[in-house]
Amino acid sequence: MKMFFKIIIGIIGGLILLITMQCRKKTKITHIKDWLEKEYPNRFDVLDNYTKDIVRNLSFSVKGSIVAEKSNPLIQADLPWDKRQIEIGLSKTLVDDAFANAHQAYKDALLLYKLLKENGLTEIAVGVDKRAVKVLIFAEPTPKQRQNSLVLLEKSFAEWQKEEARNIEIYYLEPNGKDTSLNEIVPLIYWTNGYVEFQKNMLYWIACYATDTFSAKKLAHDWNYNTESRRFMSSVEKAREEAQKWASEHIKRPFTLLNSTEFDQPYSDRHVVNIRFPFVYQLLKEENKDSMKYVDGYISMDYHVEEKVFKQIKLVKE
Repeated sequence: MKMFFKIIIGIIGGLILLITMQCRKKTKITHIKDWLEKEYPNRFDVLDNYTKDIVRNLSFSVKGSIVAEKSNPLIQADLPWDKRQIEIGLSKTLVDDAFANAHQAYKDALLLYKLLKENGLTEIAVGVDKRAVKVLIFAEPTPKQRQNSLVLLEKSFAEWQKEEARNIEIYYLEPNGKDTSLNEIVPLIYWTNGYVEFQKNMLYWIACYATDTFSAKKLAHDWNYNTESRRFMSSVEKAREEAQKWASEHIKRPFTLLNSTEFDQPYSDRHVVNIRFPFVYQLLKEENKDSMKYVDGYISMDYHVEEKVFKQIKLVKE
């Protein structure tokens, strides 16, 4: 009997020991927020999480996060992590290196912003990362304004003189299109949370590769017009009115312009956009203007961006 009680007590003691050991085991970390809090208590904020290329990775577990220093939220890094890996694929070396680069990029951006302001560029914001320098200009992008800004940018970049070559991207946005949360520095989170609005407000852009020298003279004719902007979409609506008017005067059969629109920039002149409105030789009700599987032709025209006029309106048969 005594032996029986000894066995029972031994089993109970073993179970208690096993439970204690299990409780002492670290809980498996499956999210970057928990990992950062463990390794860097109260230092970082996770601003955004996203899933990386699902098809290429064959998994929903490969993630990325925009992380900011609590002490200066403009200092941000994009950290990769993977739920399937030990320590979710993160290490202190990886994080320390990423934020060493982020701190330097922030300092570089502040210096460039200062130079641009001193050289005469106003209403701007600057973003710097390992890949590119991005300057946002909030002003009406007339040809004269764009050329003047290139000259000032060339002078500023020459004074900035960074050893690490980066691509340079210049964007003109609507004069009143500045995000209320955006000041002199463009943080990483802007390109995720604010990108859709950025595309709608962006009017012109130009790029200079890291292997090239930023030259106002060389880049003068390289400005690209953004056909995703609100301003262009407004021009498309005006073009539709012009197309309807022209078609009413030149097409002698009953017709209907469909609701869809096609446009591209097929010319060497980047400031001309060809806009086409499909039509059919039928009178359609409004609810049927989206459902046609065929068209009889297009009303085509060229929109000259600088002049804000429509030219060469014509009928193009399918």
